[in-house]
Amino acid sequence: MLLPAVMFFFGLFVGWLRFENDGKEADFSQVLQGVQRLENMNSEKSLKSRPPLGGRYDAILELCGELCDLTKPIKRQAGDLLGMGTVKAKVDCDAVFSSPEIDRPSGHPAMSWEMIPQDLQKEYSHNGQVNILSWFFDETSQVVQKAENDVRIYSKTYVQTYIDNFVSGRPNETYTNASFLIDKALKQISVNGKTVLVIGTMTPWVEAVILSKNPSKVMTLEYATAKSEYPGLEFITPLEFRKRYKEGKLPTFDIIVTYSSVEHSGLGRYGDALNPWGDILTIARVSCVTSPDAKLIIGVPTTGKDRIEFNAHRIYGPILYPYLVTNWKLVWSSSGEKTPEPNEHWFNQPVYMFEKNL
Repeated sequence: MLLPAVMFFFGLFVGWLRFENDGKEADFSQVLQGVQRLENMNSEKSLKSRPPLGGRYDAILELCGELCDLTKPIKRQAGDLLGMGTVKAKVDCDAVFSSPEIDRPSGHPAMSWEMIPQDLQKEYSHNGQVNILSWFFDETSQVVQKAENDVRIYSKTYVQTYIDNFVSGRPNETYTNASFLIDKALKQISVNGKTVLVIGTMTPWVEAVILSKNPSKVMTLEYATAKSEYPGLEFITPLEFRKRYKEGKLPTFDIIVTYSSVEHSGLGRYGDALNPWGDILTIARVSCVTSPDAKLIIGVPTTGKDRIEFNAHRIYGPILYPYLVTNWKLVWSSSGEKTPEPNEHWFNQPVYMFEKNL
């Protein structure tokens, strides 16, 4: 009931502005400032009224702040590529890197949707705006390190084979045509001499595309512990990534690339603890260590109507996608101006490029 009343008085405020200008239209910037104040009031109200989720979730929300407020407005305006719109939020970088809770493994088998508390379900579904379907996996064994010496080794020969095969037009890719899409995106910018962060990998097919373009360094952020013997390629776990941030030892990244990875963050499929804001926090964190003119290149399951097939993955549409890339703006699409259909299959993963929108 409060918001309609506030909007009524805001209407009186606009009318007063017009009266004060002797019948002329008020400066539109004043009106926009008033709208923004109302949206901020509504966002602050929603944060205060959100019921406690208990334990680690309240701890995450406290450090996350408005970044994890899923009632923030999505700003859409004429000229937005694909009509995606944008979401903005204050991000306290030191805070989101401070807590081990965000990176904590679950320590138990994956959970089905029916096992999750109702208040947590509301967070995943953006208060009922996102459809939830069931598609369950338990693949914790893929990323759980069983012993100190349980480390994947990526030899120089192994990585070079991936690079050579990509360059020769026969990429060893996990997803059909995905190497071409990543390559197409990278051709829009200069990679030579740049520092690049890759989010998520099982095999170095994304890294192969990037390494073929002579970057100065490629670092891959991945839950599984791995070691690279290829020059200029390094693998790092979220725990070590957080540690280096706190020590001031992370490089500043010019480009972030991720394909079919962040849609799994926080769903528990791969042994990570449940976190409804896991994907948003992943992008926000890496954004904290990027240059002002950095580019963010993402390929995730994309559709015209949001849904989560729990715990397999999120499929991003008009709600989930703008929140995922909070503080970024879409500037290029591998699919041109073609918007996704409402019921796209999960393997529809066009590559989008974003620039900062602070």
